[in-house]
Amino acid sequence: MIKQEPSIEKELEVEKFSKISKQVGFNYFTIIAQILLAPLLVALLTRTLTVSEYGVYSLLMVFVFFAISFLELGFSQFIITKLSGVEPEKRAQLFGSILKFETIIIGVALAVFAFSPLSKYFLGISALWQYMPELRVGVAIVFVATLVRLFNSYFKSTKQINVANTLDLVFNKGWALLLLLVFAVFRKFTLMQVFEIWLAGAIVALGISIYYLRDELIAQLTARIDMRYIKSALYFSIPLILMIISNWFIAMSNRYVLNFYTTTAVVGIFSVAYSLMGVVTTFSTTISQVIQPYFTDAFSKKAKSDILINASLKYSLFLVLPATTVAVVWREQIVTLISGAPYIGAAPIIATLALYPLFALVTFVFYQVLIAANRTRYVGAMHLMGAALSIVLNFALIPKYGAQGAAIATVGSYLFLMLAMAIPGIRKVKIIPRYLKIPKMLLASAIVGGFLLFINPLGAAGKISALVLAILFYLALALIFRIFGRREMGILRKILPKSLYPVIDYFSKR
Repeated sequence: MIKQEPSIEKELEVEKFSKISKQVGFNYFTIIAQILLAPLLVALLTRTLTVSEYGVYSLLMVFVFFAISFLELGFSQFIITKLSGVEPEKRAQLFGSILKFETIIIGVALAVFAFSPLSKYFLGISALWQYMPELRVGVAIVFVATLVRLFNSYFKSTKQINVANTLDLVFNKGWALLLLLVFAVFRKFTLMQVFEIWLAGAIVALGISIYYLRDELIAQLTARIDMRYIKSALYFSIPLILMIISNWFIAMSNRYVLNFYTTTAVVGIFSVAYSLMGVVTTFSTTISQVIQPYFTDAFSKKAKSDILINASLKYSLFLVLPATTVAVVWREQIVTLISGAPYIGAAPIIATLALYPLFALVTFVFYQVLIAANRTRYVGAMHLMGAALSIVLNFALIPKYGAQGAAIATVGSYLFLMLAMAIPGIRKVKIIPRYLKIPKMLLASAIVGGFLLFINPLGAAGKISALVLAILFYLALALIFRIFGRREMGILRKILPKSLYPVIDYFSKR
């Protein structure tokens, strides 16, 4: 249901949103760290490995993330959705049973895969026969990282968002610092060393998780696995396994189809474009991820969940629209800045992927709504249909258009998912268009894009300075266009440094 009423701004609970905003602030500290580390990681890999080796890394990385998502059996979403607001002792018992059950399941499954003909078969169909050692390190990463994901979900369910974000940082990109250290000392590294360092980062993240939950873990150490909890979790999560598998096909199988029809070098170039647009997606969904446990809790209690979902959508759009504009307008400069001239072929692919972050964001926001409403079977079915569409599009487009075909298939699949999540999801909550102020965001983004379109500074320092200037310009336009109302400005005043109070006060009174 769509209502034209801006009154949601008056309903904003300043104290509650200040707490969320502070968590968002720390989250953006970790996200900014990831954004800085993501290009660093891509730069290190693309400038040290060959284009083909980077393609192999991308393919094995896809395997790692798919295996993590599949083997956690949807438990992470169950933990976030169903353990939020549960009494602490019962929550610890539930989590303890899930953690023990999962440790056994993933241990057995990965051992069977690694030490049976299955691993050789996988490498054979992927045309990666000579990379068995790297694959086995990848299997070890899967084991550790799956446990980290469960811990991460538990921290989110208890609203310890900052701890969860720290784990995301360490596992996803923090290990880039270790790789940088190796490069600084030896001036080179191998593909095998990349996966070994990634494993080290995953182990550090697991160690942090165990440290923070040491008391709960010790209390549950001798407790038996309660199969009642496991059955309840599986009943909720099994439909989501379809979603997990489907997400993999939509987001990552294009690289395997691309490798089948072309070469690992083409995969490497496509992966650079996809990774850069993935940074935009991650950056823009940060607020939605922070708000998710609060929304789930409010939705279950029928307590003003509309406020949260509108805020989630507005602030995420506030980020994705300018970030996408900058990525597309400055695609050539960004690619050469990060990966160098050999990867300039990624620039036109970025333009084709332009709508992917927006579609992924809207999909994620309304996915949260449907999961909170227990529409897991529908969500799973729609993702399965999206995966089928992705496969059809990949095999239809990649033989003729190569990497551009993979990009078109990605955008088309996410368009379907966005519509599939948003159409029923919008009936569960009230979306207030006047509160979102999308036209003003589009205008501000277009002005910033026009500003960047006519400048082309030389050198890395000049390009970075121009990007920083573009960010400040967009923020200034947001204030001038009054994208944020007085209550929202009041929230900003509570979390920003005192030196910025005069600016906030000036625009609050306009």
